[in-house]
Amino acid sequence: MKRKTLCRVVGDLIASLFKISHLKVQISIPLPRVIMLGIWTLFTVWVGSVYVVLATLLALVFLPLTRPYVLAFAVAYYGSRLVMPLRRSQYVCEWFVWANSPAYFAKQEVVREDTEPVAKQSKTMFAFHPHGVLCCGWSVNGAMNASWLDLKISWLAADVLFKLPFVSHVLSWGGSDTAAKPNFERLMKQGDNIALLPGGFEEATLFAKGEHRVYIKKRAGFIKYGLQCGYTVYPVYTFGEEETFYAVSWFLPLRLWLNRFQVPGVIPFGTWWCSYMPLRSAKLTTVVGKPIKLPRIDAPTREDVAKYHQVYMDALQGVFDRNKAKYATDPEATLHMY
Repeated sequence: MKRKTLCRVVGDLIASLFKISHLKVQISIPLPRVIMLGIWTLFTVWVGSVYVVLATLLALVFLPLTRPYVLAFAVAYYGSRLVMPLRRSQYVCEWFVWANSPAYFAKQEVVREDTEPVAKQSKTMFAFHPHGVLCCGWSVNGAMNASWLDLKISWLAADVLFKLPFVSHVLSWGGSDTAAKPNFERLMKQGDNIALLPGGFEEATLFAKGEHRVYIKKRAGFIKYGLQCGYTVYPVYTFGEEETFYAVSWFLPLRLWLNRFQVPGVIPFGTWWCSYMPLRSAKLTTVVGKPIKLPRIDAPTREDVAKYHQVYMDALQGVFDRNKAKYATDPEATLHMY
């Protein structure tokens, strides 16, 4: 009990530093100067963590003298996470919302087809598409958007990100959690509101500038769990995600094969001055479709899952078709489902 109390006190102390930093930034830095602060923080730590891990692995192989230092860091870092587990910080969530205004992109808008309010812990699931290269819609129109803040949503991301140093802290403090099966089931049994990207790395790998592509035909697991817990599912589609990056289109079969090892097989290029930052000219409109109320079935059959998975895909297609003329760059665009 004392250990839990100590962890909570230390965690609140760290989080309060973010709150103080937030207030100082508001006072001392003119707003136009911090126009990219939120998205810069998220994407720099995200991509930087991946590069740090890759550099560390290369050092372990080619620079034997570094091994004791790497081992010492790993023991200290992951040991500290046992003492102070990662958890959500309301201060950091609010800071990201503040730092996301004014917008990074040419347009950032959330449109809801259903105006019925969603309550906290109401067994609600928001399924975001497309994944894109760096989940821009999920980030700036989702986790970093003020309209979602009061819903207490767990923003689920790939489990591998929570194994990496630095980015795991930023994501956790900002309200994200791992999409690993045990945690996914735990949250749903509690009736928590969740948001996820069903397409995962495969959908990121399929990314092509100007193309609307989703990886959904083989992703029915979230529907199965939704049936077991009686969830309401909202299909969510972000128009403009397809304009956030350029990406290499070669060797698609090989890149999809890499996804089996939790390696995203996408090679993107964004702004000319910083390739991992998305193109600011993109206009992101995230449309939240009408809710699909799933019946509670403790042991759904394959037929049950297939039936409601098709209902979901039809609903997603409907969201796209109803809104493409208004929000898509090409009003005659086609949604490709893989």
